Amino acid sequence: MSKKPQINKGGRPKTGWGDAIRKHPAVPNVIDKIFTAAMDDTDDRQPNAWKLLMDRIAPQLKAETVTLDTDNSVKGVIVLPQKKPIEIEQPKEKNISAKA
Repeated sequence: MSKKPQINKGGRPKTGWGDAIRKHPAVPNVIDKIFTAAMDDTDDRQPNAWKLLMDRIAPQLKAETVTLDTDNSVKGVIVLPQKKPIEIEQPKEKNISAKA
């Protein structure tokens, strides 16, 4: 069997799409529409606009492994306080008399 020759040794070539999109004259209008939709509580596209903006403002965090420098001789139990029932006031029934 013979090996297939490598056609693209350097990988995928860079394209100019990013620069072309950034330099497009309609970009400020698109950004303005996204901000307008994000701030308008009656716009159905508001959650999508929030996601677009937040992904650019604060990128999603990647999971990290946390290691602690402790000795394993300390072991304990956390005791939570006993649950208490929540008291809810029942609405008072109004006595409505019908006038005939």
